[in-house]
Amino acid sequence: MSLDLATLREKIDTIAIVMLENRSFDHLLGYLSHEDFGKRPEVDGLHQNSSNFEWGNPDLSGHEYPPTPMLDGWLPNDPPHGRKSIRTEIGANRSMLGFVQAYQQRFPRDQSRLPPPMGFLRPRDVPVTAALAEHYCVCDRWFSSLPADT
Repeated sequence: MSLDLATLREKIDTIAIVMLENRSFDHLLGYLSHEDFGKRPEVDGLHQNSSNFEWGNPDLSGHEYPPTPMLDGWLPNDPPHGRKSIRTEIGANRSMLGFVQAYQQRFPRDQSRLPPPMGFLRPRDVPVTAALAEHYCVCDRWFSSLPADT
């Protein structure tokens, strides 16, 4: 049974829009496409082995960090958002492999075993967000004509 558009509109009471920047999306909802946490094909999020990350983001010495579950809580530092950092994060060939390098350039003293840009929360770590994502629409496309400070 299909509903016509007018009938569908009558069933909608509220529309809530939550906008997150790209890394925030991966931290909070990236698990939706991850093989261990739902494997939703319609979500462009994290994977165990992904062309999105080519498995891991290398640090300044070449060691790669894959997307890894982390505990909820305070981050030691907020990943950098300035234009210079964004250029590093995106990379010259738009590989998106510079998140760890940009973080290390901005916070050279942070010796975290898992650089914060590569951590993500599991559904059990964000139960309210996970419940909303499970029962409502998730749109996950990020496009910007000018990568700039957030």
